[in-house]
Amino acid sequence: MSVVSRKGKILAGLAAASCLAWTASAHAAWLEATTKHFVIYGDMSEAKLRQFADNMERFDGAMRQIVKTDETKPVTVYVVEDMGEVQKLAGRRNVGGFYQPSAQGNYMVIPLKAQGNNVVRNVARHVYFHEYAHHMTLSTSGSFYPGWVTEGMAEFFGTADINEDGSVTLGAAPSMRTYTIGNANRWTVEQLLTSDTRKLKPDETEQRYSRGWLMVHYLMLGGKRNGQLAQYVSLINKTVPPLEAGKKVFGDLKGLNKEIDRYVRSATLPGLTFTPDALKAGIDIKVRPVSPGMDRMMPTRIRSAIGVTKETAPKVAEAGRHAATGFENDVWVQRSLAEMEYDANNLDAAEAAADRALAVEPANIMAMLYKGRAYARRALESKSAADWKTAQSWFLKANKADPDHAMPFLLYYDTFTARGITPSDGALTGLLRAIVLVPQDQQINFRIGYAYVLRGDLKAARATFAPVAFNAENGDDNKARKLVDAIDAGKDAAAVQALAKELELDKINDFIPPEDKKDKDKDKAKEGK
Repeated sequence: MSVVSRKGKILAGLAAASCLAWTASAHAAWLEATTKHFVIYGDMSEAKLRQFADNMERFDGAMRQIVKTDETKPVTVYVVEDMGEVQKLAGRRNVGGFYQPSAQGNYMVIPLKAQGNNVVRNVARHVYFHEYAHHMTLSTSGSFYPGWVTEGMAEFFGTADINEDGSVTLGAAPSMRTYTIGNANRWTVEQLLTSDTRKLKPDETEQRYSRGWLMVHYLMLGGKRNGQLAQYVSLINKTVPPLEAGKKVFGDLKGLNKEIDRYVRSATLPGLTFTPDALKAGIDIKVRPVSPGMDRMMPTRIRSAIGVTKETAPKVAEAGRHAATGFENDVWVQRSLAEMEYDANNLDAAEAAADRALAVEPANIMAMLYKGRAYARRALESKSAADWKTAQSWFLKANKADPDHAMPFLLYYDTFTARGITPSDGALTGLLRAIVLVPQDQQINFRIGYAYVLRGDLKAARATFAPVAFNAENGDDNKARKLVDAIDAGKDAAAVQALAKELELDKINDFIPPEDKKDKDKDKAKEGK
């Protein structure tokens, strides 16, 4: 992964001091489990890994019976020992696990267990369900969920129970939200519906999760308003304002507010159970030990995949170089090392590692992409048309090797914008294919939306920005939200283009590290003084 410009659920700012602290010492061996929807790496026994993979597939099956999502590519899951290891990798203490959507490949890092009281252990047990629920709700390329629905559904699915008979039960209340679900200072329905369109106070954020969970639970399982949640989401996707959509679908919002208040005070809330027979189909788990090289490289690979900064990238590359010694013919190891060297801007070393991988496996997609990236990064400095042409040739080769991989489309597109050249129609067509393949990666939305803005197609731009604008995880400084608001306010194409430029959408590019962009801006500011 390139030097960090965004993270799905956290910013992975690994402290340099801890960058080499997690080593591959004292463990049994990493195993790999592959299923229809997951590639799972775990440092655990085969029995535990099989059980974990089975649970994930059953959960996936339950979700797909409710969330009508597109078929998805397998998610890579790194399972570490406990929440302490997750926090060490993340560089933050208040992280239980995280999900990263990316055109390069979606992945999750999650704990196998947690030490502590029952509530803490319960959080660890369900964190991967919550994170995967986000993946599923982001997996529709043609529509999106409002922020409160996304978070409410993640909370709803996050408390899933995999029963001993293999069935899956949904509907339990999230134990960490018990107080805010029932306290007197809870949001009204109107406040919930408008939560994506107004700035929230710090003490309100919790309400989006707790009240969102209750609203989703009631609309899905309450038995009185079947189908209304889907109707509401449909209207939002048709650009109907949230409050207007709510009144059209739910009717009297004060009446609905009283209904859900009575509902939450019920002695018991209904649940929904899917039988083993309904979920067993398609579960085919293959487990194998990873190669000795993969086993040695795995901890460093996870740190690299999470993302690095300009300061930590050299440390990760150094650790990767050490782990890769003696495994020059291991394709996975060398492809991983190519990424680490590229992130540290060691372009010759990155290309050399990619070449070693390609010598063994000429059609390795990621090795091709990092070889092309090295040429593109050089071309930024050299301004060499030949280097740009070589970079493009590798991205085209990667696309030919796997037409259903999103990253070659994205990188080919970026070879135009990095030079300030309007992308060709073919490049834009490729990017439109990429968002179908990986609708979860919001950076693709920004690229496509900006292309539409430049072409003056504000209707298409709004539809493309909307999933990002209404994503509750994007916080108050939401560039897509600002652009959608401008379009909804009736701003003309020139005004929206100026705003997009001000928000630096023209600088969203894989080949330019974000730190470099900021440094350049500072230099320009100094020159202007």
